Amino acid sequence: MQVIDFSAGVPSGRSVKAAGYGGAVRYISPPRDPWMKGKMISRAEVADYEAAGLEQAFVWQYGGASNPDSMRGYAGGKKDAESAKAALDTLGRSGWPVFFAVDFDISLSQWNSTAVEYFRAAVDVLGRSRVGIYGHSRVIAWAAEDGVVADLGGGKVLGWQTPAWSQGARAPEAVLYQGVANTPGPDGVKIDINDVLHDYWGQAPASSARRGKSVPRAVVRVDEEVWLNKHFNRGRGGQKIRRITRHHMGGIGNAHDCYRWWQSRRASAHFAVQGNHVGQLVRVEDTAWGNNDSSNASSIIIEHSNSGGPEQDWPIAEATIKRGAQLAAELCAVHGLGRPEYGVNIDDHRDHSATACPYHLASGEKYHQLWMNEAQRWYDLITQPQEDSFMPALNDNDQRELLRLVKKLSHEISDPFDSRYDLERLRRGEIGEGEVFSDTAIGYALEADRKLEDMHANMLPFIADTLSDISVALRKIVSLQETMNVKVGGRHE
Repeated sequence: MQVIDFSAGVPSGRSVKAAGYGGAVRYISPPRDPWMKGKMISRAEVADYEAAGLEQAFVWQYGGASNPDSMRGYAGGKKDAESAKAALDTLGRSGWPVFFAVDFDISLSQWNSTAVEYFRAAVDVLGRSRVGIYGHSRVIAWAAEDGVVADLGGGKVLGWQTPAWSQGARAPEAVLYQGVANTPGPDGVKIDINDVLHDYWGQAPASSARRGKSVPRAVVRVDEEVWLNKHFNRGRGGQKIRRITRHHMGGIGNAHDCYRWWQSRRASAHFAVQGNHVGQLVRVEDTAWGNNDSSNASSIIIEHSNSGGPEQDWPIAEATIKRGAQLAAELCAVHGLGRPEYGVNIDDHRDHSATACPYHLASGEKYHQLWMNEAQRWYDLITQPQEDSFMPALNDNDQRELLRLVKKLSHEISDPFDSRYDLERLRRGEIGEGEVFSDTAIGYALEADRKLEDMHANMLPFIADTLSDISVALRKIVSLQETMNVKVGGRHE
């Protein structure tokens, strides 16, 4: 799910709902400048959003970058928390928590010397369970460590992260991530768009916070990037992603083949799927040319490779169908589109243009239900609330790297290695010792195991036979010596 925040104006609840958002984080602080028409929220707006089925959380920020609220220390925190409490009481939202903004590149020394005292005062006024923080990844971690924000369990606190000053890092403690800033939104109001990372993000009284479970941050698994240099548009013209559109290639190919085809053809897609392999050609934040001019900017387009040509009636391999469906589910989760459902957030190329594409994948055709079943199964799996997990602590790149290593380890464990099967060729002299095993840890271990088995099978019996022969020889020598002693002794008698 995604929620929005705004200060330049107030879009209606109906428009926000129609745009696909689940709610908003709203200012309860007064405006600092005349253009801030969206500050502060009114009781009528609360009622309007509630009637539209939208949820709301609340934030306090009056000062700007040159005079941050939090740099007023304990006295400032006490005053702001008291004002925030009064504002919430007036709105009929007594007991709701408040995000207090740290909207600048605060340093650790500034936090330790001053800002933490601001939050300690807020805790003294509201109670810890009603205090949240907005800021960069590090300040959220500092607030969590110092115990001055609500602890939701499962490694989560009431933290709302801005990517600004975060140096590309994600705060694993955060429940909201402000991924898109200052973009055109409902009713023409400029908005910020936030990803919801936990089932509690301040949208209810603190006493109702559900603790210890978080929604996993899904990852879009991409095996390679083959970026197109033409035939797409930068950005999305202010439009929100609303759907995943299915295509089939009308040919057999991967991302590299699509790249070549689209050098001369004015077309493109975001992703190309062949078997278990996914290639990305256009960034999701950009517009691919796959549907038509009216829907391209709100669509993510997936091309599925065929496994045969027109003679076979353009079949698609089951692996391609399932991997394409999983990709769509991951995109639905990451972009807050909800559970995959045809006609809601999934559609087909032929829904936008006079074409048969995606042919057998299209709604009502023979591959459609298999694709939809897999998309929904995968979405349910990756969005299932979990107890405390280390995965949210990893950024997207780290999660992809971990996945790559797990896949590599799985390959090395499950795939056959030459060391198991080429021993006879080695003995015949057809290959050398260095060619017997693959250059991997598993291959090395298997080669060591082969040598140990070889020793057990060949060397140990040889050693045992040799020792037995030596034992027999020694017994003969002893027997001969005893015979000689008897004869010599007889001559001396």
